[in-house]
Amino acid sequence: MSTEDPEYPIVVTARAVKSFVVPKELTWSPAVEMPEISVVIPMFNAATTIQETLYSVSRQDYASYEVLIVDDGSTDGSRNIANEIAAKSCGRITVLEHVQGANCGLSLSRNLAITHARGEFLVFLDADDTIHPGKFFHDVNILRAHPEAAAVVGRALWWWDGEGDKDAHLDKIFEPHDRVVHPPEFFEANYQTMRAESPPCVHSWMVRRSAVDQIQPFDQYMMTYEDQKFLADLSLRFPIYVASTCLCDYRRKETTLWSTALALGTDVTARERFVEWKRRAASGQPATSHTRPPHDPPVS
Repeated sequence: MSTEDPEYPIVVTARAVKSFVVPKELTWSPAVEMPEISVVIPMFNAATTIQETLYSVSRQDYASYEVLIVDDGSTDGSRNIANEIAAKSCGRITVLEHVQGANCGLSLSRNLAITHARGEFLVFLDADDTIHPGKFFHDVNILRAHPEAAAVVGRALWWWDGEGDKDAHLDKIFEPHDRVVHPPEFFEANYQTMRAESPPCVHSWMVRRSAVDQIQPFDQYMMTYEDQKFLADLSLRFPIYVASTCLCDYRRKETTLWSTALALGTDVTARERFVEWKRRAASGQPATSHTRPPHDPPVS
């Protein structure tokens, strides 16, 4: 990550390193009866990362939350690891799966978790990413202070987990920060005209459940862009609070769902589907986002 001070010709460069060591046993406080926050985690072959992700949740300084993990047909032992952690989570973690343990993809996994969520607020966290200890407290306080906002979105630290050195960077989703943005300003900057430098990570958001119930679910026919389409729909319909704080880390690696989609060519189909949806949404035409495409993309 590089920053330049406009007053002095100095460039400071820093590389992201892990700020914590994941313990072998995670510690959880007792679950609350009616959690305010539901953390949605789709999981596919995340045996090497799921404990780190859950550790970042267990460190939260806000106690009113539950965790819903949806195992998406993992074959690497992820389900066993998640079940073992859940058994010791004091009732905080529920592990779900699709019918007959099928692999259904990110969208249907998130949608399944949403149907089981009890919280007033939703956080979408992938099984290889992490959040900072103060995220829940920070985000809930903002949404309580700004009842007109359907969601709060902050910045994410993008870091590289692989061979070789690659600089980390903070995304720049929208400026100025720390304010409520009304439709369609956020939509146009981040999705329509793409003026922002990078789209916001899905786990940098906290969303009101009441708003989620008024938009379309995650698109099951998109292997990629499904999260951006969901968030774009949200920002087109509701005010969004844009925070300057960075409270989550996004892991970049050589083998990802995105790279798989590129190799299979399904990324092109998903991008075209997203572009067509944006065109219709921006013009006020009826949404056709869940129309079945000519060839179904493979799931994760």
